Amino acid sequence: MLNSCFMRSSIFQEQSCGFPRDRREFFAKLGGVGKIRTIFILNLAPSQGTIPHKRILRKLAPLVRDSYVISFVSSFLKIPVYDQNGINCSITEVGIPHAGLITKVLYNFMLDDFDRGFKQLYPSLSYYRYLADCYVLFPLFSLQSEQQCKEEMNSILLELDLDGDITTILPGGGAHVTRDGRLIILSRDCSLHVVEQSTFFL
Repeated sequence: MLNSCFMRSSIFQEQSCGFPRDRREFFAKLGGVGKIRTIFILNLAPSQGTIPHKRILRKLAPLVRDSYVISFVSSFLKIPVYDQNGINCSITEVGIPHAGLITKVLYNFMLDDFDRGFKQLYPSLSYYRYLADCYVLFPLFSLQSEQQCKEEMNSILLELDLDGDITTILPGGGAHVTRDGRLIILSRDCSLHVVEQSTFFL
């Protein structure tokens, strides 16, 4: 049921991709934006351990409208988590356990709040999210302040109980390696390139 909700295009932002099967289309869009002066890459992966369970259940309730599913999700969120020494390290009020597809679906529902918050503040900036990585692209002649944008992003994270770190890419500043091994390169002429590592080194 959660997966069927997830696949409804009307729920999520057009710029967001929540599953790896979308990676080629996603990076093709990213590489076709045009001249860019700065790229922010916000890594939201740490948020998986910080999102309060109450916020997750509040987010799902109006979408799912099935008390049995909500009860199941609530139970799932409280699954005991043990470290390599067998010690229970669960935090029962926050975080999403690592358990395959349901983890990704719940996680994406929560990151959608960040997508919407950011686009509301900065509708003129190109914004894309792939899994837990958010890409913010500043056009060459944009009047937006990078510093102000970074401060606003941190404010949204704080408001939503999310956590993340920002990597800044400048023209000629080298390559950023994505989670699936692609290279994101902003050349000195402000052209954005997304290439496979093997292609780059050949």
